[in-house]
Amino acid sequence: MRAGAVEIGEQASLGERCTIVAHAGVQIAPRATLGDEVTILDFDHRFADPELPIRVQGLTSERVSVGEGAILGPRAAVLRGARVGAGARVGPLAVVKGEIAPGAVVEGVPARAPGPPPPRHRRKGGR
Repeated sequence: MRAGAVEIGEQASLGERCTIVAHAGVQIAPRATLGDEVTILDFDHRFADPELPIRVQGLTSERVSVGEGAILGPRAAVLRGARVGAGARVGPLAVVKGEIAPGAVVEGVPARAPGPPPPRHRRKGGR
């Protein structure tokens, strides 16, 4: 498989120790910011046959894009086929798979919009 292109737009900023692997292609739009140690991978290993070593089953790849002005927090990971919309904010350590809407704020594994905190459970007879 031929290596894909990595396109980095004007005034995009990449933090220290970022990893970008492109088999199909990665596009980082102008003014996007990648925090330290962000990882962007546009491929996955195939592993359908349990009798074969994963390394001989090949790869599947799909382009990844990070929109204009998007911010990826430190150690965030963006996986195969993901699209981070313009102006979106991705929290530290979040894992992005799929599409993040423009202007959205996401966090967690998998990355999603933060919701209200879970209800607190009281112990019986406790405070």
